[in-house]
Amino acid sequence: MGKDSFPKRPNAAPTFVLEIKTLIDQGKQEVAVAVNASMIQLYWSIGKRINQEVLENKRAEYGKQIVSTLSAQLTQEYGNSFSEKNI
Repeated sequence: MGKDSFPKRPNAAPTFVLEIKTLIDQGKQEVAVAVNASMIQLYWSIGKRINQEVLENKRAEYGKQIVSTLSAQLTQEYGNSFSEKNI
């Protein structure tokens, strides 16, 4: 695709570039929404597993300590996305 294939109408280039930028921005937005939805599902699944496996579906004060310990281990390997607040 060379120079000759660029739109030939006098004012087509600015419109064409604007349309491409809009497509890129929409794509980025869709990716962000998908990633956010996936992260919410991941954190919910982690909380569910903690509740089922460790807390045995009961509230426990030591649950805070478990979350803190798990957060420290996950943060070390995966980064700050696994803070106590997120888990």
